[in-house]
Amino acid sequence: MRENAFVIENNVIQYIFGMISETRRGRNEVEVRGKERYQLRHAAGKFWLIDMEQEMGKYRAPVAMNETGAMILQSFWKTGKEEDTAKALSETYEIDLEEALVDVREFLQQLKAQGIAL
Repeated sequence: MRENAFVIENNVIQYIFGMISETRRGRNEVEVRGKERYQLRHAAGKFWLIDMEQEMGKYRAPVAMNETGAMILQSFWKTGKEEDTAKALSETYEIDLEEALVDVREFLQQLKAQGIAL
């Protein structure tokens, strides 16, 4: 069964890359794209962060995230400030501002650890 899961995920990745070449303003592209190097797309029930500046022969798989992760990333792209992003997260999900700030910092740190240039 594990082998089938890999095939399905591989097909999803191929599908996502097909959408990218199809149109730059397709129905699955998220409105806020952030830096031109990355695009955030919604497909197969997840959000996918795609590196658009990959070197030949060095494939970098898209990074999957949930709706909350996508919201944090979009807000950070818009404001460029962890504090403003935490405030938006706190208001959206009705959580304590300090807790939201910790969540934002942890999420952005995880992206940086994966080599995502913010």
